[in-house]
Amino acid sequence: MEQANVESTGDHPEASGDEAAAAEDKGAVEAAGEDTEHESHSEQPPKDESPPPSLSPEQIVIAQLRAMVTDRDEKLKTYIVAYKEAMADVDRERERLARERQKVLDRERMDMCAALLDVLDNLDRSRAGCATAATGAEVGAGLGMVSEQFLEVLKSLGVRRIATLGSDFDHNIHEASGMIPAQGDQRDQQVVFEERAGYMFGDQLLRPARVVVATRAD
Repeated sequence: MEQANVESTGDHPEASGDEAAAAEDKGAVEAAGEDTEHESHSEQPPKDESPPPSLSPEQIVIAQLRAMVTDRDEKLKTYIVAYKEAMADVDRERERLARERQKVLDRERMDMCAALLDVLDNLDRSRAGCATAATGAEVGAGLGMVSEQFLEVLKSLGVRRIATLGSDFDHNIHEASGMIPAQGDQRDQQVVFEERAGYMFGDQLLRPARVVVATRAD
């Protein structure tokens, strides 16, 4: 009995020795882990915490000039686009005005042609009446009526005939086709014959009158 107790008692020192060895191994592993973590932290490069480099005055001026140029370029592009749009509007307005002006001219021409058509109708009737007219006086009377009607149409359009016979020659409205010696009480430079009538459109000369002028020798 005593021997058995001794043997059982002798097993306890061996067990305590194994536990101590295991504790030492665990401590060594933990120490190795701490060393490894410390080494990994120590191997990381240090962060650069130095302040950014400051710009020189010349660099600051250059940066400001670049910003100004960029801003001017953007404004210039905006102005160019606005200019092109304005020119397009002007072109469209010019075309519209041209169309409106052409319409007005066409209406005026149509009115004038319509008035002249009545004269042409009367002239055609006068020509047809020439075959049945008994005398030349009747033909002349018919043509005279057509001529008067035509002058009335011209007057309604703003055209008037220039009075020439008996007036003094005026180079602004007369065109001399010849000169003859004055007779009787005819004055010098007096218009004595009209070869072609002249006309005014309002206050503007439409066509000068072609006349013959009398002259007196000094």
